[in-house]
Amino acid sequence: VILNMDRLMSDILLAKNSLSSARSSLESTKAQSAQQLSQAKISITNIENLIEQDQISLNKAKIALDQADTSEKSALARLDNAKSELDRKKDLYDKKFVPLRDVENAQLEYTSALGQYDTAKSSVKSQKESIQSLEKTITNRKATIQTENDNLKTLMDSIKEQEKQANIQIQQATERLAILQKSMESEKQIASLALKSAEANKVR
Repeated sequence: VILNMDRLMSDILLAKNSLSSARSSLESTKAQSAQQLSQAKISITNIENLIEQDQISLNKAKIALDQADTSEKSALARLDNAKSELDRKKDLYDKKFVPLRDVENAQLEYTSALGQYDTAKSSVKSQKESIQSLEKTITNRKATIQTENDNLKTLMDSIKEQEKQANIQIQQATERLAILQKSMESEKQIASLALKSAEANKVR
């Protein structure tokens, strides 16, 4: 009986340690899970904020493109007028109807108009490239968010499974401890009865 009780006491101690370890494991899992989930959600929120900023920049770029288009059309009209006027002045100069200064002035206007048109055309090209770049960035960020959300779901499923396994370990350890404690009570009762029986035999 004493040997059984010693063995049970040792087993109970091990069971208590196992239960304590299982509970610690669960708390550790919950703490790590909370941190991982928080980091994943922060990452998604940061990307969403970047997309929002990119969308604002994209809207501004589209407005700037509209303005650049208008400037380009205006510059082209000015250039066409300047070219026509230059050709007309040259023709009149050839016929001796206007002085050379008029041709030179027309040439200056044409050169200025050409420079304005080149600048406007370059601005349109630049805005289109900017829009394409922003649209590509937004598309990539949205794809990243989708991946992050998929990873978040996988993480949550993994956490749920880990906590499930930890709870199973706690339940098993609790049940084993209860069985051992019950066995210990039985051994104590047996020991008590044996002691009473021995004392009764001495009295006889």
